[in-house]
Amino acid sequence: MFGKRQALPSSNIKARTVTAKYRVYSFLFTEEYRHKSTTLINKNSAASPYYYNPGSSEPELFKIQGLTRNGSISRGITFGNSQDVFVNSSLNLQLAGKLSDNLELLAAITDENIPVQPDGNTQQLQDFDKVFIQISDPHNRLIAGDFELKRPNGYFMNYYKKAQGAAINSEFSLTPYSKDSLKRIMRIGAGLAVSKGKFARQTLNAIEGNQGPYRLFGNNGESFIIILAGTEKIYYNGMLLERGNQNDYIIDYNTAELTFTAKRIITKDSRIVAEFEYSDKNYARSIIVANTEYESPKLKARINVYTEQDSKNQPLNIELDSTRQAIMAR
Repeated sequence: MFGKRQALPSSNIKARTVTAKYRVYSFLFTEEYRHKSTTLINKNSAASPYYYNPGSSEPELFKIQGLTRNGSISRGITFGNSQDVFVNSSLNLQLAGKLSDNLELLAAITDENIPVQPDGNTQQLQDFDKVFIQISDPHNRLIAGDFELKRPNGYFMNYYKKAQGAAINSEFSLTPYSKDSLKRIMRIGAGLAVSKGKFARQTLNAIEGNQGPYRLFGNNGESFIIILAGTEKIYYNGMLLERGNQNDYIIDYNTAELTFTAKRIITKDSRIVAEFEYSDKNYARSIIVANTEYESPKLKARINVYTEQDSKNQPLNIELDSTRQAIMAR
């Protein structure tokens, strides 16, 4: 049975007290604080001691009119239960644009703890570890850093080298500009650099039905070499092939392995020749290049000089004292 609740008499209710303790800040967060009154700020007059221009910003790095810049900088920490803590850093900066009306700048600056080579499975390669600065005007060009030395105009002197150093090219006219029909042009170029790699040429022994991978070796039979990205030329029965999954072949530059796609079926009668540059860290190799070209309506003349040699007294990974040098000399 449920009955009606009856109220307790007031004499049975005891009074209770709740005590709350807290601390307060000595200032109000909602109150405005300022060092100077906003009425002193003049947005229209630079003569004001508190001139303020909302459109301006702090000075930026390489802030030059007409110069575009982009890039990134990163820092990372790597650690594990079986290795020490170490820091990885990466800097990538590109600059391009005009310093003046006739002077152009092109620069790429990178700083990698671990150099990265591009994959050889596409037709176009992106150099991840290329540092250079190029300054040019309509008649001159100066480049310093990592660059490519390519064959000059003409039939002879066929070479392609990746190098580190400096090169300059200049072109000027020997006749007044008003006489364009009799214009004579002189082109002069020179370069001094250190070669990144060593040239090698290898004929592969094709295996029936084997598309690869085929291992590439150095001139002295070195099996563990690193191919310089973009320096290879692969010939199939006398025809130059194109790199890429959709083309003729792919190559792993770090392991020096060459694999052909289904577009080129390999048989035992296939003639395959590979030309490439590979990293050879035994001696520093210096390169000197000089080019001169004269052109007129009736004559074209060229003189090109190319020399490359080992700096045998400056080994990179070998320490040769006088005793070892005497043994090698004998």
